[in-house]
Amino acid sequence: MISLSARLTMLYAASFLVASAGMLAIGYAQINAKQVQGLDRLIATERQRIFTHLDLARRPTDPRGLAAGLRKPTDNAAALFRVEVRDLADRPLFRSSNLPSSFGVGPRDPVFANTMLPDGERIRVGRFAHGNVVVLIGTPLTNIAAGMRAYVEASAALLAVMILIGIGLGYLLSQIALRPLRDIAATASRINSNNLSERIPVHRRSDEVDTLARLLNAMLGRIESSFRQIRQFTANASHELKTPLSLVRLHAEAALGEPRLPETTENHIVAQLEQIDQLAAMIDDLLVLARADSSSMSLAVEPIDPATFLDELGGDAAVLAEASGCRVRIDHQGAGKIAFDPLWMRRIVFNLLTNALRASPPGGTVRIRSVLGPRVWQTVVEDEGSGVALDIQHRLFDRFFTASEGGSGLGLAICRSIVELHGGTIVAANRADPGGLSVTVTIPRGESV
Repeated sequence: MISLSARLTMLYAASFLVASAGMLAIGYAQINAKQVQGLDRLIATERQRIFTHLDLARRPTDPRGLAAGLRKPTDNAAALFRVEVRDLADRPLFRSSNLPSSFGVGPRDPVFANTMLPDGERIRVGRFAHGNVVVLIGTPLTNIAAGMRAYVEASAALLAVMILIGIGLGYLLSQIALRPLRDIAATASRINSNNLSERIPVHRRSDEVDTLARLLNAMLGRIESSFRQIRQFTANASHELKTPLSLVRLHAEAALGEPRLPETTENHIVAQLEQIDQLAAMIDDLLVLARADSSSMSLAVEPIDPATFLDELGGDAAVLAEASGCRVRIDHQGAGKIAFDPLWMRRIVFNLLTNALRASPPGGTVRIRSVLGPRVWQTVVEDEGSGVALDIQHRLFDRFFTASEGGSGLGLAICRSIVELHGGTIVAANRADPGGLSVTVTIPRGESV
């Protein structure tokens, strides 16, 4: 797709080129007309000289007399003029020696007309009546044609230069004209859910760009208000639900401790306690997301060797995999330390590991690959499941979205929030061979670590 800057540049260059070509075409027509007028005046001057010699001739309608009176003066001017004399019936009486045939000009043509001789030479001819004869005086258009060809060649070279100038000026003007839009785009690209209070700068030009900036700022204000209300509602609702949920759990546990409780009732209370635990975990997750969204969560970041970190969680990961009937394999490459919160990173890895074990078949292997590079630390969790449909991959980290049964749909959303608080990214993609899902966590490596 062609950018707006490129389209404006091409439009200006095309307009500049058309205007320049039009001016050069007008100049061509005017210069050509001026030169032709100069030839007409030159022919008119020669006419007076020919008329003078005709007046001296005793018999102007006698071809022999005309030849005797006009041959010498026409030969003297043969380099510039060609002369033909006709009677009133348009019959030729005399031709100059440099005119091989009659001019192709008739009595109905204009006084001054262009014609072409049999040899292909173009001639400007003037037709004048004098007494009982008509005098036709012609002069070649060769010099004018050569001059106009030179003008066309110079104009073509000038147009080539003007194209480059037009492109340069068009690009410069497009950059100046689009600078406010680039400022708007740069500001808009910085605005996300964590800094909705930032606004697009508005100048006092009162033009269309300022109007657009004001409309966008008003929209950002509405979005910020909506986000604030949603976050506040999530935090308040999660906090207020914890107390009644704790009371419900206490009453259920008290009822479970009653003597001679029927087995059916006891099973119902146990199932109720399990659901209460799931609901309590979901509320805790919502509180974590609310704190992460409001940037009120503080991370206990410290320089840690990823190899040591992975060795420490390797035992728990093996127990978790054994309970699922699978195996876990951890590989790490790279030496050094990187700053991160070990508790939250441990939760991220175990969350991804739990999902991978749930997706893998019995006897499968879940791999955790870690690479510490000079700029980033990448941790990849790969399972051997069936993967995720392409049309829902982009929704894996959305809240309350689950690609399979089980879970609240908040675990991956928490992972993304914590990773973003570390300044990193988390992405998921299907594995081509041997299949399954791959989730990659990338944490930038600070310069001081």
